[in-house]
Amino acid sequence: MAMMEKAALKREGLSLATSFQSLLRTVGMYSVDHPAAERILQQAFNQLNSLLKQTREFTLGFVNQRLLLNQTLTADGSTGPLASEFSRRGVGAATFAAGISFREFKRAVALLSTRPKVIEESGGVRRLLEHNPIEGVRILPARNPSEEAEDTELQIDVQSYITAQAILDSPFLAGGSSPESATRHENGGGSASPSEVMHLSRQAMRAALTDPAKDMRQTMDTLARWISTLTPEALLATLPVGKQGELSRLPPGDMAKELAEDETAGWASDKLAQTANSPGGKAGETEVLQGLLRCIQATQAAERLLQKLERVIRDAGLPAEVFERIRREVMWHLLTRKEKLMELMHLGYFTELDFRRLIGYLNEAVNAGAVQDALQLATHFLTRVSSAPPENLAGEIARLPELLAAIAAPQTLGFVREAAAWVSHQLTRQEPEAWTCHQLAAACLNSISQSVARYEDFDLVQTIGQGLKRSRASDENRQRGCCGKALSNLISPATTQRLVERYLEERDNAGWARTVVSLLKLVGANGAEVVFQLLEEETAAANRMRLVRLLVQLGAAAREPTKKRLASDKWFVVRNACFVLGALGGANLPKLLSAPLRHADHRVQQSALTAILKSQAPGCAPVLAEALCDLKGSGLDMALDELMFLKDSSAIDGLARFIFHSGNANQAAVEKAIRVLASIPSERSAQMLEQMLRDASQPVCVRRVALHCLSSNPFAQVQRMLTEFAYQAEDDPCVKECRQILGLTA
Repeated sequence: MAMMEKAALKREGLSLATSFQSLLRTVGMYSVDHPAAERILQQAFNQLNSLLKQTREFTLGFVNQRLLLNQTLTADGSTGPLASEFSRRGVGAATFAAGISFREFKRAVALLSTRPKVIEESGGVRRLLEHNPIEGVRILPARNPSEEAEDTELQIDVQSYITAQAILDSPFLAGGSSPESATRHENGGGSASPSEVMHLSRQAMRAALTDPAKDMRQTMDTLARWISTLTPEALLATLPVGKQGELSRLPPGDMAKELAEDETAGWASDKLAQTANSPGGKAGETEVLQGLLRCIQATQAAERLLQKLERVIRDAGLPAEVFERIRREVMWHLLTRKEKLMELMHLGYFTELDFRRLIGYLNEAVNAGAVQDALQLATHFLTRVSSAPPENLAGEIARLPELLAAIAAPQTLGFVREAAAWVSHQLTRQEPEAWTCHQLAAACLNSISQSVARYEDFDLVQTIGQGLKRSRASDENRQRGCCGKALSNLISPATTQRLVERYLEERDNAGWARTVVSLLKLVGANGAEVVFQLLEEETAAANRMRLVRLLVQLGAAAREPTKKRLASDKWFVVRNACFVLGALGGANLPKLLSAPLRHADHRVQQSALTAILKSQAPGCAPVLAEALCDLKGSGLDMALDELMFLKDSSAIDGLARFIFHSGNANQAAVEKAIRVLASIPSERSAQMLEQMLRDASQPVCVRRVALHCLSSNPFAQVQRMLTEFAYQAEDDPCVKECRQILGLTA
């Protein structure tokens, strides 16, 4: 970044730190979900989001009580309370990635405001985060404080810096550093002898070669201080026999460097010998390279270390080409960024090794703010890819997602758009041999879309999505595994969350609402899943209704995720699903909602019933009738009213079951159900009424209603049945009433 951009970033970062300080104080008093925290929570998130639009990620933390803003350390007394809050919880810094949603930010704030005792009992903040991962957030543990003054530009990545600063002085000096202390150790005093100290120092150096959390320079400096306290005789006894004369003439600092280089060369030779003939040989060479670079960074003597390594590799009988490969890689890493750029720009074809160097350079340049250099190199590579011969084209396209991920940043979106346009063209090629390129291009467009969506370039996301949709439509079956898959993952779940959050925030922005609906329709069921997750967590009624409307607008894309919610054990989830399915409609809606109609919660019943009644879908009569035994309150009346209107013979069995099994539990509803049954113009309904009338075990009131309904039935066989019934036992009150109706009494 330019100096002005760094200054602006620092200014905005300080503002965010101040807001974050107030936020943690508020959340500490209430909770992250309390209304009192809502405004400050949204303010802090908006400030963070503004910063993330300028850079890939943003780090907020403290090192030595100084405020850390990305790679800048600055002294700022106003954020002392925030430093204290971080320190009490063992937090060094929090890094937020571009594209983080408000939901995940809120979870991060909740974690950072967790009581220190709870964090301690959970095994520290890192362990707590492992058990509760938050997408788009990294928490780095705190280190021990020390005093520093001016602003400092870090030359290494933030995590490595914090971890390295956290290392204390090497433990092998804890007991003393003089020959006299060695004597005390031999007599049980607790200190190590000079030989033991030297052995432990070698172990510490080897550990620093493989563990980025350990600092070899610190180990060397500590060793040099210890060497300076030894007598010549005691020092000589600790040195390797073959090098005593050579080393004893060196100052302590140079001696420590020589010992570190010897240990590194020996370690590298051992590691290469172990992995020489194993499947992990390449990984072994990579680990050796990383260790050598750590040693070189500490000693600043690359050529001398390489000479020692060449000698020990030759003595170990390892192939000379192994050393040559490592030597070339070491020398590459020692080049300046400008020198690396010049070498890569002269390449016409990138081997796998060249490509790995290219990716490393792009990451380094973008993180350092050298965006133009990164763009120059990426453009050079894309030019070479576009002119690659047909037999090499698929392999080059397969590399593009990694390259575009390395260069993606707010300042490079123009190049990414150009790359996306070229890749999209590969989808339209019709040659039979182009199918492999087509599949790789779909995967590449998926990667591009997810990358740019983090920076909210949704115009490009839509363009990519429409292209994939057209391609999928050309051959649904064949394209399901490439364009179809890429389309369903067009944006990540985290980005989808942010998309929907903005939809709720910008409720008056009709253009934005159309964009959200369009994007979610492209994504399909995966987008609807995210909307449902947010709906299930939303506490504001207005937002819930807006999310329900959004799901309805998604149409077919929301149908399957909605149907899944019908089996939820949470009543409000099922109720929401009924709302959505009711609005979506469909011929099979009554069948889908048959289970919710019988739900234990009357609110779910009501929503399912309302959806069915509004749909006027065929087949709802038997579904309503079967649910009568479970429906409660006004829902039962509404269902009976609808059945009275429908007069559908398919409801007869359900109505009869309700009448026979309800007894006196709901007499008014049973009597109404009998009238509904009688209204159905069917012989079977008359048979059911006759059965009720003749069943002496039924309540008299039920039988009387059945009798009166039968008396008005026009079928001749019904009238004959009533006449036969009238001559039954005279002590049956219904028989007497039947006679009166038929006029058979005096």
